[in-house]
Amino acid sequence: VSAASYSYAEFKNDVQAALEAKFGKRGVTRGEKAFDVHANTYRVDADVVAAFAYRLYLKKEYNFLRGTYSTSYLQPPGTKFIADGGKVIINWPEQHYANGVEKNKKTGGRYKFVVRAVKRLKFYLISKEVEAAKPIPSYLIECLLYNVPDSAFGGDSYKENVQNALLTCFSTTQTDEACDKWLEVNERKFLFRSSQPWTRQQAYDFVLAAWSYVENN
Repeated sequence: VSAASYSYAEFKNDVQAALEAKFGKRGVTRGEKAFDVHANTYRVDADVVAAFAYRLYLKKEYNFLRGTYSTSYLQPPGTKFIADGGKVIINWPEQHYANGVEKNKKTGGRYKFVVRAVKRLKFYLISKEVEAAKPIPSYLIECLLYNVPDSAFGGDSYKENVQNALLTCFSTTQTDEACDKWLEVNERKFLFRSSQPWTRQQAYDFVLAAWSYVENN
């Protein structure tokens, strides 16, 4: 096995050239991680990430009849890209989608509703200058609620389901130990590790602010 002569940096530059050829240089802005294709009268604003397939190999087995080794990897594969600053980012979009759909089915459609409600609440709290809401990405909210037991989404009203879900997040994120095994929706990454762009304390502070608002309104 030898390294490819075509580097990721060249690939990203080629993607940029293709986007600019299609949408014009003014229509595309290069970010550290993604390209922003700006909206106009006939298209919506979109993010484009130059990524390639990432394979997580699980095991290596020896075939005694053939005298060869074979390896298996997680299916479907993930994606990998390198930010302009050098950080390597691995995602699992297909696992994320499949697990989110399954969670929504098991909760009678309530999971997605609660996720949307808490995301909207985040932006409302930001508009009210609630500091705890400002550093929280929408992706983290989706992951926090994914770890809430399905039974918590079984309330008689949507407000009750939001309250129950936030209460679970509030009680579990109080200590590192309680949420140490919580996962992202893709179930391939732990939610709270030093490599993540957020912390358990930030999640706790946000959930406390969100739960307090729902309880008092």
